[in-house]
Formats: sequence, C-alpha cells, structure tokens
Amino acid sequence: MLNQKLYFGLSFYFPFFRLIRFITSKHMQKRNKNTIRNKQKIMEKSKRLPSGDRIDYNNISLINRFISQQGKILSRRVNGLNLKQQRLITLAIKQARILSLLPFFNNEKQ
Repeated sequence: MLNQKLYFGLSFYFPFFRLIRFITSKHMQKRNKNTIRNKQKIMEKSKRLPSGDRIDYNNISLINRFISQQGKILSRRVNGLNLKQQRLITLAIKQARILSLLPFFNNEKQ
C-alpha cells in the first residue's frame, strides 16, 4: 500500500512514489539550502594560504600550521587547502622531515 497511488478509484503500483515524497519534503528543501551554505564556506576556506608565502620545506612557520600536535599531516577538509596546495604542503612536510627540520612524530605529553 506504500507504493500505490489511487486514480479514479483504482490503485496501481508506482515505483518512484517514495522518491517523489522525499524530494518534495521539507527535509530535502533544508538540505538544498545547506549545500549552498557549505559551498560558500568552502570558498572562504580556500583562502587560508597567504598568496605571498611560498610553499617550501624551509618555511617551517608555514608548514607547522598544517601539522597536528602529534606530527600528522592534516587533511584538506581540515586545513581548507585546494588539491594543488595540499600536494605541495605534503611534499614540503616530507622533505622537511627527511632533512630533520620537523619530527616524524611527536610523543610529548602536555
């Protein structure tokens, strides 16, 4: 009875009945509004890296902003970089670790 519609007193099976109800629901309308807000937040987050700073293994003050307290590289979702910037940051962090400018991991308890 869930997927059936009545037309002129006759009922027949309508496979997309639940889908249509879901799309027209208030929940779906709120969800669409939230995606627009999320896209605006993403645009704001991509400006986190100053344009004048060069991504390099020597620039430790810049690199430290993209490493967690344990020494792990933060994900793009957390630090708000785009794909190209994230790759460059990752390479710079790995080079700095190899050259002993950064620790591979940090076990200090605070």
